Amino acid sequence: MRHRAPSAAVVAALTAVSCLRISSGGTTPRPPIHLPTRQIELIAGPLTAADPADEYDSLQLEQGKKWATSFPAHPSLLDANYYDLAFVLYQIHYRTNDAYWLEQARRVARAWRDWQGNREIPLMLAQKPTTMVPPPRGFATLGLAVLALESADEAAERVVEDQARLVELSWMHYGDAREKAYSLMALVAATVLGKDHGKNARALLDTILAAQSPDGPWRDEPGTLVPVRYTLNYMNGLMMEALVLYDRAIGDPRILPAIDKCMRWLWEKQWLLELETFQYGDVDAGTVNTDPAPVLNGLFLPAWGYAYFRSGDPVLRQQGDRILEGLVYGGSKEIWGVKQFDEAFRSSAHYPAFVAARAAGASSEADTGGRAMRKP
Repeated sequence: MRHRAPSAAVVAALTAVSCLRISSGGTTPRPPIHLPTRQIELIAGPLTAADPADEYDSLQLEQGKKWATSFPAHPSLLDANYYDLAFVLYQIHYRTNDAYWLEQARRVARAWRDWQGNREIPLMLAQKPTTMVPPPRGFATLGLAVLALESADEAAERVVEDQARLVELSWMHYGDAREKAYSLMALVAATVLGKDHGKNARALLDTILAAQSPDGPWRDEPGTLVPVRYTLNYMNGLMMEALVLYDRAIGDPRILPAIDKCMRWLWEKQWLLELETFQYGDVDAGTVNTDPAPVLNGLFLPAWGYAYFRSGDPVLRQQGDRILEGLVYGGSKEIWGVKQFDEAFRSSAHYPAFVAARAAGASSEADTGGRAMRKP
């Protein structure tokens, strides 16, 4: 399915002069909040407290209540939790300290924990017939990992472990950039939970870094649906999110240069300046197109925030603020369902928190115990 291009009204809004008050721009950032444990911080953080007067926060809270209330919004639980609704709701809970959001996050995460597709993973691991086990893009691992950590939920922990083992069995070296990103997230999340997946996480990281194109992006090969070599830019955003998670939890000196190279290519080749968004893809061929996709801006923000946090480069801060502004100003008009809500908010709240951490004086994640899996 081709990505739907924004309407004329959305394009007009994107090209207008913005006067948004967003949490990372113009004023001193709100300080990062302390999450309950270091393990939860590694999975769900960093975060800042929500401010209902802030346009980004207001949009997250308004849309979050809509999709939490309507869950499951699809007959298929896989669609209802796609891009990890539980993970988004947990972040809102920590940002607001409101028990309502904790209840909603647990409700979604427990439903996902008990979904038949997750229950069937042990059958696949035992090489027995299954019907519903999803590929890594459908795992929604991080919400389950937070449930396991904050509730001592052993069943959720088992699903995270099963997903990591399934990656090792079936998908370690296969799939597009998105599948590899979610596979790496599953292995890292299980490692944060204390399971023994660090060696295979490193092996997958090696594969990912070796597959990066010399000019920066991760590209996919021609196939039936797309007859040329191509890049879906949001998959590069997910890949960089996975690399940030790995670097904070385990650490590898190759990660920041890889993220920097990908960001440079995205900004120079795929950023639409007047529309404040990235193109959906880098070619117009088959199911890929170069339409603007502002609702996907949120998937790029963890990389820009983390790179700015580590380097202090003001250019990265300026670029990140533009990406965030485009998400709020244009992406908000493209939230047609829970999938788009999750795309916009599964990890975008990390950006202002990384900016805030830099403002607080930290110069590297190592200074604050970021590579903390030696002492989880």
